[in-house]
Amino acid sequence: MLVTILLVACAQSLNEIESTLKAATDKTSYENGAYSAARSLADMRTDDAEKLRIELFDTKHDTYRGVYLRDWFYSGYLKSTSQSEGDIMLAAAANKKTSNWHRIVLLRGIERSKVKVSSKLLLSKNFLKEDEVCRAWQQCAGVLLKESRIDFSDSRATSRDKLIELFDKAGAPFHGYAYLDSLTNKQQANLVDAALKGKDSGDRAIAIRVLTQQAPANINLITIAQKAFDSNSAGPRTAVLESVVASEIFIAAPLLIKFLKDEVNAFPDLPSRFISDIGNSLRKLTGISFGNDPAMWEQWWNESGPAWLAEAKKGDAKDNQQDRNQADTVAKFFGIPIDSSNIAILVDGSGSMSTSQLNGESCAEAAATEVDKFLAQLPKKALFTVATIEQSPEFGFKKMVVNSKTNRKKALDFLAKRPYRSTSALYDALEQVALDSSIDTVLIVSDGGSSAGKHQYPGHILDGFERMYLRTGLRIHCVLVTDSNKHESFLRDLATVSGGRMVRP
Repeated sequence: MLVTILLVACAQSLNEIESTLKAATDKTSYENGAYSAARSLADMRTDDAEKLRIELFDTKHDTYRGVYLRDWFYSGYLKSTSQSEGDIMLAAAANKKTSNWHRIVLLRGIERSKVKVSSKLLLSKNFLKEDEVCRAWQQCAGVLLKESRIDFSDSRATSRDKLIELFDKAGAPFHGYAYLDSLTNKQQANLVDAALKGKDSGDRAIAIRVLTQQAPANINLITIAQKAFDSNSAGPRTAVLESVVASEIFIAAPLLIKFLKDEVNAFPDLPSRFISDIGNSLRKLTGISFGNDPAMWEQWWNESGPAWLAEAKKGDAKDNQQDRNQADTVAKFFGIPIDSSNIAILVDGSGSMSTSQLNGESCAEAAATEVDKFLAQLPKKALFTVATIEQSPEFGFKKMVVNSKTNRKKALDFLAKRPYRSTSALYDALEQVALDSSIDTVLIVSDGGSSAGKHQYPGHILDGFERMYLRTGLRIHCVLVTDSNKHESFLRDLATVSGGRMVRP
């Protein structure tokens, strides 16, 4: 009797939640309990609750505060525990009628939860049709395989082999290979091909990371690293430097010295983030501190390099946070030394930026003042763009522009004319910046919150950016212009993901 009463009560609660959430289409109906309903729904562990989250996700994309509801639906996916919940999510992710973003969120939810799934559903070729969905499926399927969370009893014993065949067919970046115990020669060749010839720089970056993790002795690594540094894309370059240290590829030391020399010669009058990044990678790999002077590194290698290489052993490399010499930095932004000539500046476009004060100005005015001072310190040949983080990011230029007086004035005029009354979609702005693979550094001035776009919950934004960083190498520096310990923690975590810094003026 008690079980029956509880089931009826649960069903009634779910019906009430459904009615409240379906009615939430504007401000009034949203404020009539929609947020608490979505939060309660996230904690419900029934198949019907899972189906309701999936049913409602896409319908709330353009509704008032819909991002808050969708993030609670996503939290519900992450909390899923049963195979039936996993299969419900996986079936929806395989459905081409589901929006691509929702399919990606579902796959990430499956990956990060503890659910098992049926192999028959996971083997759907629908996952290979859309590039972004395919990338999310590769990582999700790889994690599921590694963690033994695939139920192969629903099909023949060869299902595991079929899954690996799908990893092959999925194409670049072959992320599924990262979770296999070992790679065949053909799989290594696929990764090499993706790292060298992939059309998307993010795919090349992931292929480099997977290859160096799984086959660090691959003889093509030198060619791949050189190809990465022949390009100006930050993702593959960052992947090379971080992977060499993480996998302790000591033989790469002379190659990094060459890259450092080439970078210094290529940018004699411009700040280059990768000069300090290469120097830091050499320090971590060798345990020696010669800074960013290629001549000193060359002399060391010629005199002592072979002896060091002969004695180097696993465990010697130190993959700690990067140190930077502020004295070598051309410009500073709110006191943060910036060693880059390919910069995107993102200013929060929310209402608090016009109402809150910083140093006697509104936060929006203070941001514009600092942008002016910062750009004035950069060489004229440096490239930059500026944008406000609004419901959809608004950019001051159609593409990166040189740091001329005319463009600096246009940037300041753009910032001055923005209304600063919008909601802010931080994650979407970062995605937009990432479309230009030459941008290696992002400066964010914000009150620390996000209230629109694909995510608003800090944990979801951080997880998304961690994945984005592996592809793009974007370094983020954050400036917090509000008194909020919660937002300070979030922006500090966001910067830390990429080795950036956070300040609170």
